[in-house]
Amino acid sequence: MIGILVTVLVQSSSTSTSIVVSMVGAGILKVNIAIPIIMGANIGTSVTNTIVSIGQSGDRNEFRRAFGGATVHDMFNWLTVVILLPIEWAFGYLYNLSEAILPEKLDSKDIEIELLKVITKPFTSLVIEVDKKAITAVATRDRNSNETLVVRVLKVCDDGPYNVTSCK
Repeated sequence: MIGILVTVLVQSSSTSTSIVVSMVGAGILKVNIAIPIIMGANIGTSVTNTIVSIGQSGDRNEFRRAFGGATVHDMFNWLTVVILLPIEWAFGYLYNLSEAILPEKLDSKDIEIELLKVITKPFTSLVIEVDKKAITAVATRDRNSNETLVVRVLKVCDDGPYNVTSCK
């Protein structure tokens, strides 16, 4: 019910799912509690798309198509949750799969997972490099600091990629 309510309020299952995933990452929620909330978020999208389809009620044919599409979407989400949630409750397949993927315990607050950082760092460091001392100076409101936040930004010039200072 929490997942449904939050998704209806924010009108976005992506937003509510991101919030839940962030809460799990921060150790506020446990994974086995987050799974039904995310499934509820999928049901919450059913309310959103039905409201959008009602907005087409001015034209009978458009409304029929919009409501039909919304109903197909609703049935897919409902059937998925009706089938997968009892299996999750009985066997904990999603929790066990998540635990198998990660070497540490999922509900431990002492783990730091940087999978995305490991994948993206080589590419992002080619595009932009930020001075961490400057960020600290800004965060602590050090007015005497002459640090610049961005050390290097990749900018494509006519001749190819250069630092910003060498582009015209």
